[in-house]
Amino acid sequence: MDINPLLLSLRWRPILDQAQGGVVTITIFKSRMAQAILKEQKSIYSLEDSGIEKIFLNYNIKNNRRVNGGPPRCVKKFKEYCKSILKL
Repeated sequence: MDINPLLLSLRWRPILDQAQGGVVTITIFKSRMAQAILKEQKSIYSLEDSGIEKIFLNYNIKNNRRVNGGPPRCVKKFKEYCKSILKL
């Protein structure tokens, strides 16, 4: 109940709505969030570099972010994260 739905991405809000409605426990909520995020990261990881770069470029424009190295660096760091942390 402590999570403000407006602070959560629209992608994950239905999972939060179920939890706040008492339909699921906090443990199930955490599990569903983790599964949804991992599924999204796997789908992005499976894209070509140009597709991943486009996602990061759109994110940077939408959120007015200036990242050193730009989207090519984001792709490199994302792939490193997926390989070392997610073991993809």
